[in-house]
Amino acid sequence: MEKLFYPAIFHKAEEGGFWISFPDLPECFTEGDDMKQAYEMAVEALGLALVNRKEEKEEIPMPSEIDKIQNEEGIDFSLVFPENNR
Repeated sequence: MEKLFYPAIFHKAEEGGFWISFPDLPECFTEGDDMKQAYEMAVEALGLALVNRKEEKEEIPMPSEIDKIQNEEGIDFSLVFPENNR
């Protein structure tokens, strides 16, 4: 099975740190105090969201192409894949 890389949007939080959302999985979001922690939390959150969808027999969407996602000023993108994605 090929690895799927999901686009994650890293938003700067007003109170400091970052919060992360996934356009393909609206129920999946997390936060971190700095970019490193935010990325680590994003990997974990994405993995849990995909496992939950699989257990609930819900559709697991194909990742969106990053250039098709609207970008707001000051928003950073990253491609994230879950650790258990095999």
